Amino acid sequence: MGELESPEALGSAPTVESTPNDDLGSAASLLRGVASAPGLRTELLRVGQVVAGRYRIERTIGEGGMGVVYVARDEQLGRDVALKVGSAMSAAALARMEREAQALASLSHPNVVVVYEVGEIEGRVFVAMELVIGGTLAAWLRAKRRTPGEIIAMVCAAGDGLAAAHASGVVHRDIKPDNILVGDDGRPRVADFGLALAGDARNDVTRAGAIVGTPAYMSPEQLAGAEVDARTDQFALCATLWEALFGVRMLSGQPPPTGDTARARTVPPHVEAALRRGLASGVDARWPALDALLAELRRDPGRRRRRVLLGAALAGAMAAAVIIPLALGRRGAAVCEDDDVALAPTWNPTRADALERALGAAAWSPVRPRIEAFTHAWIGAHHDACVAARVDGAQSEAMLARRDLCLTAARAQLDAALTDLAAAKGGLPGGALPGLGACADAATLARQAPLPADAAGRAALERVYADAAALRIAWLRGAANDGPELGDRLLAAARATAWPPLIARAAWVRGELRFPAHADDSRAALQEAASVALSAGADPDAARAMGELAWQLAIARDIGSARSSVELARSIWARTDRDPDIGAYLRGTEAMVGWLGGTHR
Repeated sequence: MGELESPEALGSAPTVESTPNDDLGSAASLLRGVASAPGLRTELLRVGQVVAGRYRIERTIGEGGMGVVYVARDEQLGRDVALKVGSAMSAAALARMEREAQALASLSHPNVVVVYEVGEIEGRVFVAMELVIGGTLAAWLRAKRRTPGEIIAMVCAAGDGLAAAHASGVVHRDIKPDNILVGDDGRPRVADFGLALAGDARNDVTRAGAIVGTPAYMSPEQLAGAEVDARTDQFALCATLWEALFGVRMLSGQPPPTGDTARARTVPPHVEAALRRGLASGVDARWPALDALLAELRRDPGRRRRRVLLGAALAGAMAAAVIIPLALGRRGAAVCEDDDVALAPTWNPTRADALERALGAAAWSPVRPRIEAFTHAWIGAHHDACVAARVDGAQSEAMLARRDLCLTAARAQLDAALTDLAAAKGGLPGGALPGLGACADAATLARQAPLPADAAGRAALERVYADAAALRIAWLRGAANDGPELGDRLLAAARATAWPPLIARAAWVRGELRFPAHADDSRAALQEAASVALSAGADPDAARAMGELAWQLAIARDIGSARSSVELARSIWARTDRDPDIGAYLRGTEAMVGWLGGTHR
């Protein structure tokens, strides 16, 4: 294909499958309003009908060869959901729908459509999913002219969700503009996991030799029916972004020349180079992992240049004795340039090389992008905290101290995760690297008690936070054999500091460590942890503790209490700065509660 005249001309090629069974359609395509095929209309449910004792049908919003999707009201939790009901009755088709639901339910990320529950009605599979009000990426691109920066940011956010799928062992295999939903909140979600390949699963649909996907976005290996992996999705995401930026589609699986077009001149050269690498014919020539690609796409080559210019401006201002406040502000900016140094004791080239030697290149390459993405975010958060207090004057030194302690605790968890990684010689467990949103949530941090004024008191806090991080990593790895006893010691050490937020953190970790050997005591400890955290102004830890409590209650089949706990956790989270990592964790917990409360009762 050649140059397209406008974003409005960008359509979506059809999904093509060449499989042993011709009735396997893409189940989740219903969510994006696929047009009905003639004669396939199947009214399965009537308005007002209640499914699984909780979902009241409101209206139909889409249908296709695999079934119908409705807007339904979850009467237990008081929210609207998308309820997809299969119409095809073949075992293979129903297996496809269940496989998609299982792939989605295993994920927990703000940029992935959430599955709440899977079940059956009248012999047909239904899936209750997040209702995304908005449209597709293709529609978002058509709605108005978008800048390259806006497009890159939107597709990279969707890429974060896809990277989370890869981390869970799920390969999507049909990434394209119509399979990325953009909600009215501006947040993209990856949908349509109906073609997904989970882990090492192999069957008639996912085996090599089956051509599944959308040709305009397929990698060469996928078009050839060969084995696919996460780098296949990388190719499709790059094809999607290339099309959105340049207005041209792939030609025989290769990016065409951009030419000296107006669009090409506005796309940063490093972005085009990154996409060309992701679109390489050979899988080994692409980026080693999606995280690495996303980091390069988001890289701002001008940042260091702006710093140099800022320094020159400062020198000139001081030499000319211009306005004193300006000079002081610029001097403050220089004070905030030690972010790399602050992280260096924990993360540096020497430690990275040692980890690569310990793990081997094959095991290290998928882990390193996650670590580097976290360290990049940490450095940015550290810099922002300093600038807010010492350059802009928007926050006090007391708030800077709170933010620094929060980042110190996060750095301690990174250190614990790296130490565990070297010892276990395996991947990072889920939740090993914390979210950093809470460290920028000034409103929540302001509710916390004042920090100790003396250096010794502050050092004691940092030591206990480090101990809590090490214990939690061991628990995530399943290696905390003396968990209950160690949890008791941790809580005692935290109480000795007399600082309520740290006591709340220790109580939460102690509650986790007592499970499953002391399940009842664990749940009591988590309730106490949530209560202490709320009174201490540590809302993120309160939300985490209530989420863990919900998970344990669901395992104990106390589904009603589990639902109440996860709803309370979400309410607590909603009044914070809505850290996306905590939000993703809670959505995953909610999906698990729904799953256990549905098909696995």
